[in-house]
Amino acid sequence: MDGCATTDIPALDGNVSENAHQETSPHNEEEHIKAAPVIRRASHHETHNVNGLSTVRERMREQGISEAGTELIMASWKPGTEKQHRPHLKRWTQFCSQWEVDPFTPTVEQIINFLSETFCRDVGYECINTARAALSSLEIVVDGRRAGDHPLVVRLLKGVFNLRPAKPRYIKLVMSSQF
Repeated sequence: MDGCATTDIPALDGNVSENAHQETSPHNEEEHIKAAPVIRRASHHETHNVNGLSTVRERMREQGISEAGTELIMASWKPGTEKQHRPHLKRWTQFCSQWEVDPFTPTVEQIINFLSETFCRDVGYECINTARAALSSLEIVVDGRRAGDHPLVVRLLKGVFNLRPAKPRYIKLVMSSQF
């Protein structure tokens, strides 16, 4: 695709994945905690540790949601959600640090650029859609809409789907009825 780098883009750990076209699987939990990046919010000069959905929890505290309310909201995510979102939140943190973007108040252009960089890593529709969902879990609102529901983000995902359609999760084997 035009505009995409022709070189491999390294992961946060500096290594280039041989399976870059596949969804990434997060490292083990201990490695993740040690390598969790830090976000610096420009507006409050606070430090945030992006550790999966703990970022969402911190965001709710900042918004004044009670601990009980936060726990109920956190219970809405299935156990695999944090595992799926973690690598995308880490890359979002890296992107924001590199481009000096407040990760909670980006512009739609910055979100588009992040998702485009993800596309250029030669991943499929499913991976980019998961990245969009991860950003939405941060409760990012742009132009009065959740980041993942912004018309330009939706249009970008349609373009991704047209260029790299989702692959079937299971391949159905059709057996011949001739015996």
